[in-house]
Amino acid sequence: MQPTARLQLLRDHLRFWKRIYDKIQRPPIVFDVVSREESTFEQNIRTELEELRFLFAFEPHSFNLAEDQRAPRYTPDFVLPNCRKNGKIVILEPHGFWTRLERRVVKLGHERFSIFVRPTRLDPDELRFVDKLRKFRNTWGGLHHLILIVPSSVKDRVEEDHRGAFDEIWDGGDVPKLLFDLRKRCN
Repeated sequence: MQPTARLQLLRDHLRFWKRIYDKIQRPPIVFDVVSREESTFEQNIRTELEELRFLFAFEPHSFNLAEDQRAPRYTPDFVLPNCRKNGKIVILEPHGFWTRLERRVVKLGHERFSIFVRPTRLDPDELRFVDKLRKFRNTWGGLHHLILIVPSSVKDRVEEDHRGAFDEIWDGGDVPKLLFDLRKRCN
């Protein structure tokens, strides 16, 4: 790379970081010492990443987001620093807890049976989580490609209800194949 190209790259990065700081008005990234325990869903993703020999970090740091009452920081679960999609660093966000389907009893003739339908009200935790993902993408989407991994039972609903909160959504049951395909594209 030529010295002038390096200088231009540095200027571009400095402009990016200034834009981020102007937007959130505090340091962009915070490194936490304390981490929580992994869920079973996350442990399964970790196992697959290790088997495929991905370089990854589990909850390496927290990103500050635009200031408001509900979602000031986002801590990604798995960051794959050597893996890029569309020139962006890949983040895997497995999330297993979503609003459950609602059970309804339907009568057809003399028979009654149960069906499960979309929830009429979403859990506030789901809304907070999705809000956090949207803010992350709005602020940091220029550098990171966010892949949300959800259980098969909710994938279609989450995909329809929460467009714009992720770059890609994966079915948790397809993770081994999808990671294998991703591995072929990564350095």
